Amino acid sequence: EESIVRARADAIAYLEDVLRRGLGKAPAARNVQAYNPDVPSAKGPDDLVKYKSGEKGVNWNIWAQYWHVRITMFRKERCRIFHPTSTAPEAIEAARIEAVVHCRALRQAQSEVEVEAMLANAGGRT
Repeated sequence: EESIVRARADAIAYLEDVLRRGLGKAPAARNVQAYNPDVPSAKGPDDLVKYKSGEKGVNWNIWAQYWHVRITMFRKERCRIFHPTSTAPEAIEAARIEAVVHCRALRQAQSEVEVEAMLANAGGRT
């Protein structure tokens, strides 16, 4: 811990020397909201809601806020994203149900041709 404090102090002294001699610019401020309160702050871990689908292969992407279906069928990975229409819990739940239904339908497919037909009809990305 002492070495970290010492290294930090050396780095600050070096930066001050560089700035004093005019060889560089001061680093930009990290806290944008202190200067411009209209700019929204970045999402932090406390701002993110974690959801569980209850279905293997259906996961919630906490940063992008969508349901992601990812399963392997006939030696190919099949993926599809389900975006909720809004951030309301009802919209998120509706997208979850749609993702789970899609995942279960893929699992019940008997052939690769059937899977491809379902994905073509659904407009999903594979």
